[in-house]
Amino acid sequence: MKKKFTLLIFFVVALHTQLSQAQQGTVSAGGDATGSGGSASYSTGLVTYTTLTGSGGVATGGIQQPYEIYVLGTDDFESIRLSVMVYPNPTASRINLSFESLPDANTRFELFDLNGKLLQEQKVTLTETQIDMAHLPSTMYFLKVYAGNKTVKNFKILKRD
Repeated sequence: MKKKFTLLIFFVVALHTQLSQAQQGTVSAGGDATGSGGSASYSTGLVTYTTLTGSGGVATGGIQQPYEIYVLGTDDFESIRLSVMVYPNPTASRINLSFESLPDANTRFELFDLNGKLLQEQKVTLTETQIDMAHLPSTMYFLKVYAGNKTVKNFKILKRD
């Protein structure tokens, strides 16, 4: 009888060891937490998880999935090297369109409302151009900057009173 009991304990421990294998993965953040009730390892970025609740507490397990962010597109206009900035944004009355260097002769901007209606169009010949928006209602606008027929930069402008 003692031999059967020892064999049963050995079988239960062996089965428990086989079933309690944890998943492995490369995680972006996490750590180990210890306290008077025990210790646990944790990681952030769980996409799928399951919560188990029992008399001893709550355990949450999950599957780690890496996030990879790709920027799609091509640089079709390598000869154009403009650093363009718009400030202040949001604005109450006017914005400044600023270039790091003097833009070429074919540089222009177009200001659109949310419906895509063209509100203003102007050639840009200076490194600093002011665009008056005081007469426009408070909402969002789109400013497109062109060099020739190619779009150099798009801005979302928030106009508020």
